[in-house]
Amino acid sequence: MPSIEIMNYKVSTAIQRFSSGTQFERVLDLESERFYHGLYYRITLAFHTNFSGNWSSPVVGYLSETATFTPRIVGWLDLNEFNFYYEMLRSEKPVFLNYTLQSGTSGYLSKIGLSTLKEPLGEGPTDTSEALSIVRPDLQGELLPISNR
Repeated sequence: MPSIEIMNYKVSTAIQRFSSGTQFERVLDLESERFYHGLYYRITLAFHTNFSGNWSSPVVGYLSETATFTPRIVGWLDLNEFNFYYEMLRSEKPVFLNYTLQSGTSGYLSKIGLSTLKEPLGEGPTDTSEALSIVRPDLQGELLPISNR
């Protein structure tokens, strides 16, 4: 399963009304790091009321590599999943996009999601997985995170 580190994101939201009902949409536009040769991935995760329920085809999005230095990945997700993805982008670092190409198809995805690296249990809202510490003589050897200096 390929994995791409996400470097930044943009959030948008919309509502559309029809005589037959209302549709809601949330979109996360993500970008990967730029590699030394200029290539970077543009990813759109679209959360929509139309993407809820069962589908006749087991497809969650697609990968398009028609733009040489900017491959594009699009994911179609249930609107109810938006908060999980958004909260991960807001509170974790690093975050990776993971996807699986559907076998026997050209560019369609059978799986898409976000993940982080391994972290210690019980970390809570403060990230301590990569914290640096220093020893200050005036504190008699007490360890302090760099951010408390």
